[in-house]
Amino acid sequence: MKNIYLAASVFSVFERENNSLLAKKLEENDYTVFLPQEVSPLKTEDGLNMHHVYKQCRENIDSTDIVIAIVDGADIDSGVAWELGYAFAKNIPSLCIRTDIRKSEDKGVNIMIEYGSSKTVYLNKYRSDIEYVIHGILRELEVMRHGK
Repeated sequence: MKNIYLAASVFSVFERENNSLLAKKLEENDYTVFLPQEVSPLKTEDGLNMHHVYKQCRENIDSTDIVIAIVDGADIDSGVAWELGYAFAKNIPSLCIRTDIRKSEDKGVNIMIEYGSSKTVYLNKYRSDIEYVIHGILRELEVMRHGK
């Protein structure tokens, strides 16, 4: 379990910076991380070819060992939900991480996401530092890798 597809919302500067930091820290721990926000659409005569982004993301899910999804927010990002559903359909394990204190359903995540993922982890809602989140993810990856 060395190749990671990092599914996360990418619509604010804060989200993109935290996604990049998370990917960098995972890579420092010998994981290979695909970060969808780094795929740019191709420029065409008519504008931008967004299908290129979709294709790159789908192909990287196909070849990953695990999808790690950040499922914070009042409701999960629709792209992240699709990525998790696609991974589920392909029998690719997924690890959902939630640090958000809001509740929407049973434990704060839509039940289709929670029960469709291999594991959903709720990290301490009173800690806000990204290092804590990174260590929680690394700990869960080791547990999943070694079955402890």
